[in-house]
Amino acid sequence: MDIKDMLFDSDKLRRKQHTISQLYTLRSQYEPTWRMLSRYINPTRGRFEEDIQSTEGHRRDEYLIDPHPQKAVGKCAAGIHSGLTSPSRPWFELGLQDEEKANYIIPPWLGDTYEDKDGNIIPITDIIQTVEFMNDDITPESLDYWFTGCTKLEEVKNIPTSVKSMYRTFDGDEKLSSIPNLNNLKSLENMDYAFRGCHYLAKTPLLPNSVLSMNYTFEDNVFLSTITNIPNSVKYMNGSFMGDVSLVESPDLPDSVIEMSDIYNGCTSLKTTGTIPTNVTILDRAYMNTTNLQGTLYIDDLNATSYTDIFKNSGLNKELLVYSISHNYETVKDMLKTINSTSKIKLGTSIIVKDMTLKIGDKTSIKVYANIKNANYKFTSLTPTIATIDNNGNISALKTGVVSIKVEEDGGKTTNFTVTVTN
Repeated sequence: MDIKDMLFDSDKLRRKQHTISQLYTLRSQYEPTWRMLSRYINPTRGRFEEDIQSTEGHRRDEYLIDPHPQKAVGKCAAGIHSGLTSPSRPWFELGLQDEEKANYIIPPWLGDTYEDKDGNIIPITDIIQTVEFMNDDITPESLDYWFTGCTKLEEVKNIPTSVKSMYRTFDGDEKLSSIPNLNNLKSLENMDYAFRGCHYLAKTPLLPNSVLSMNYTFEDNVFLSTITNIPNSVKYMNGSFMGDVSLVESPDLPDSVIEMSDIYNGCTSLKTTGTIPTNVTILDRAYMNTTNLQGTLYIDDLNATSYTDIFKNSGLNKELLVYSISHNYETVKDMLKTINSTSKIKLGTSIIVKDMTLKIGDKTSIKVYANIKNANYKFTSLTPTIATIDNNGNISALKTGVVSIKVEEDGGKTTNFTVTVTN
């Protein structure tokens, strides 16, 4: 890629701008000290007085009172260079504090300190207790890293509606217990690690249906017991609730999810979870160490590419029945090879169709959960004036009422489910 192409590559340009901005921020913190050292100790190094040119004849050592510090610095530098390293192996390199942060603008206050009345130096991150954006004119699109590691932060009163990314915004804020709902942030997309390690957070905020990524968002929230909602737009949920030992129940995951490795890994109190949706491809360790998992787990007709240790060390206390769709029966059977010898997880033997509610005029297809390879079914509506169903399981809602639909498998198994039709 030549220079011209690079200038018009918005992603590369943005990354370079972020890097330059970060370097300026880091430099500004040290420049006053550098100026002082240059002026009073070693005036031949550094040129901070921009209005003075070296060719104008100004003495650069006019502030020196005692030349001994200058000589000592010279000897120290020579000793470091010759005694610890060689010219071919530099003693240090300059760079950003964290390579991961290269594409982000880090708020300068994260490195600031405060001196108390006793002369103790305290990081600003150990002082902040409440966050509130007071000015409606503040419209940041990113809050990436803004309050990372604020160990005393307990309450967040509001978040600007302009925010699109909350990458690691409150990561490690272990005392944070009060946060507002975020469903008014209509452009919010990235929530990776946003509330990781917020131990006192008891429930998740209401999230908007714009979020795409929730990787490790609520990881290691030891008191989290309630999931308010999961956006129907989210695609990436790797480790979203990993290590949340107080979580008992999780709602259905939306069909948009495609990755969910480690999503419930270590949720030792978790009893029930929602259906594993159709589009998921990666499920590595998804239910690992969920020792209390029980009841029924439904797995849709997915094309999983990876599910290493999905049920390792899970379902040890009570029985968990796993159901597949006929087409992915072999995949689900293979998943159960990851269970421990003492696990109480096993394949269910019934036929199950979930009850549903439709509105007049709605059309939908049913999902039959049964661990039967290449099963064939016959469907019969017991009140076809309310809703009909064809041989492929397609339902049409005709008028208000409740209808029972019978499902018969060609091997002899049967079940019934209920359809409620409303206005």
